[in-house]
Amino acid sequence: MNITKYILILLILLIQINLQNCNNKNNNYSKKSSNPNNHEMVSPTSELETIKDVKLQLLTGGEISLKQFKGKIILLNFWATWCPPCIKEMPSLEILYQKLKKQNFVITAVTSGEKKDIVQAKIKELKVTFPILLDEDGSFASMYRISSIPMTFIIDKSGKIIGKVSGERDWSKPSIIQYFEKLINE
Repeated sequence: MNITKYILILLILLIQINLQNCNNKNNNYSKKSSNPNNHEMVSPTSELETIKDVKLQLLTGGEISLKQFKGKIILLNFWATWCPPCIKEMPSLEILYQKLKKQNFVITAVTSGEKKDIVQAKIKELKVTFPILLDEDGSFASMYRISSIPMTFIIDKSGKIIGKVSGERDWSKPSIIQYFEKLINE
């Protein structure tokens, strides 16, 4: 076999490994979760307890900090335009956002290391209206110890991280909407 075939095989293996990480179906639930199949929101197992006051660029222009959302429930989603499970869950995130956006609730999605024009094109295609943040150098994702995507954090009104969900979800399920309504009304 010549060197070109070896490089091609190596490239295919790297792509498969990358997609396996993206498609990671192992849910990182804490021991408090009695049934992960119910998609319960549970306390995170990571050491990160509260949101960090970091400004990120909005896809639509300007900067924003998650601290600006204090007093609201925040769903913070890490995703990428090249990640099939991330793309698959975006419509359900939009449904959740449309149902709860007039309450004390916000969804924001963060993409790391991607070009703005590529993200804009994908968001337009997906018809997503919630805020999209650009983490150009990946430092924000590093703070949250993102090792696979999609990865979602649930943040309470005081800025404390109260849940972490690894992998794709249907965020428009009635049980999930009820969960967020309960958090909003607490």
